[in-house]
Amino acid sequence: MVQNLASRMGIYGAFTIAKAMGGTSTYIPKGEICEAGKNLIEKIGSKQLVQGLIKYYGGEVLYIPSCSAVERALRNIEIHHAAEAGISAGRSMNKIVNDLATLYQLSDRHIWIILKRPPATSRHSPAGNANSLHAHLKTTPEIH
Repeated sequence: MVQNLASRMGIYGAFTIAKAMGGTSTYIPKGEICEAGKNLIEKIGSKQLVQGLIKYYGGEVLYIPSCSAVERALRNIEIHHAAEAGISAGRSMNKIVNDLATLYQLSDRHIWIILKRPPATSRHSPAGNANSLHAHLKTTPEIH
């Protein structure tokens, strides 16, 4: 849902909506902005974003994922980018993982798990292609 929302409303728009309404199901009114639409504007703080919701999702009950899910997905993309940069700079994966674990206050095991999964990407995502990272991880032993 986040990717769909981001592709239609932009990353900033999706994040703004998720921050305001995350973790809830909300009826999106059809057509013109009515009382329900005015309530959405109050919650989200943007008439333009509400108009976009009405345009794309009008008449539907829309589940908005929590902001933490969006933040986690963005964090994981950043971790993938940082690991790619480290590999390109010739750093060892163990050093990269240890530094990322400290930076993001996660365990090194959790960083390994994040890096072994493909990043959540879409054609609009800044994550790009992570093939070289995944090829490297397939040949790098996991340290526990």
